[in-house]
Amino acid sequence: MDEFALIDAFLEAFDVAEPRELVLGPGDDCALLALAEDEELCISVDSLISDTHFPAQAPATLVGYRALAVSLSDLAAMGAKPIAFLVALSVERPDLRWIRELAFGMRELAMPMNVAVAGGNLANGPLNLTITVIGSVPRGQGLRRGGARPGDQIFVSGRLGEAQLGLARAREYREPDLEPLLRAAPGSPLHPIRRYFLPTPRLELGQRLRGIATAAIDLSDGLLADLGQICGASGIGARLELARLPLGAGVVVEGAFSGDDYELCFTVPGSRTADVDALSEELRMDLTLIGTTVEDEGITCVDAAGKPSAVEPHGFRHFR
Repeated sequence: MDEFALIDAFLEAFDVAEPRELVLGPGDDCALLALAEDEELCISVDSLISDTHFPAQAPATLVGYRALAVSLSDLAAMGAKPIAFLVALSVERPDLRWIRELAFGMRELAMPMNVAVAGGNLANGPLNLTITVIGSVPRGQGLRRGGARPGDQIFVSGRLGEAQLGLARAREYREPDLEPLLRAAPGSPLHPIRRYFLPTPRLELGQRLRGIATAAIDLSDGLLADLGQICGASGIGARLELARLPLGAGVVVEGAFSGDDYELCFTVPGSRTADVDALSEELRMDLTLIGTTVEDEGITCVDAAGKPSAVEPHGFRHFR
């Protein structure tokens, strides 16, 4: 099948208004972006490999939605506003219907997030989907991993562990329609599957944390692994209170460390906790205090009585 027919099928299905910053989109050798002088560009790339980052037999709509969501989550962690993204796709057996459904899944998330496709590449090979996201942030205001200080309060958004709880069911899920999952409420059988396939990139939260948070990261590899990234970049440690962890329904403590939550973990000075509480109420989003940063390196987990508690991280490892 002609590769240009596949590309056209993708672009026809992906009908999203282009943001003002995207001067030139798909069809040329490069995309062109125009940013204001007081803004900085944020760029991140993620590769999703079949049967590693998504089930090989998953419906293309769910693969597309998930792929864009996990990539946009990196922009959320930086406090960035999304602008556009690039798609590099390799497939062994070209299929117009599959390509259209992949684009439809991405479009369903891209439209409310006001992010457009700016270009990409199509190649023959094992199923692999790589997305580069592009965003902007006011100059000097991007959230980083390295800004936390001893005595900061550690928060997480949302509920933890539900995506990993739904992973086993997601491997057998074959319904291509997004609506049943999008409507799935906490406590329903479909909700853990929704949390795996349709994570919510916390873009608005990230942007609102600019000027409040000292450091931030999105929870892709698991709470201990990702909080460890903040600690390492900031040269500090952390005291994590296990009894405070906001666990999803049916999730045990270790499940909070499994990964794939795509919530934000962030630190704020003790003087700004009231701002976080106000933000939680305004956004109608759980923002839970789970611990404190300390001077000594490493992460210590404590139980409800404040005694050290050993836990297994069970986080995602990119190379085993």
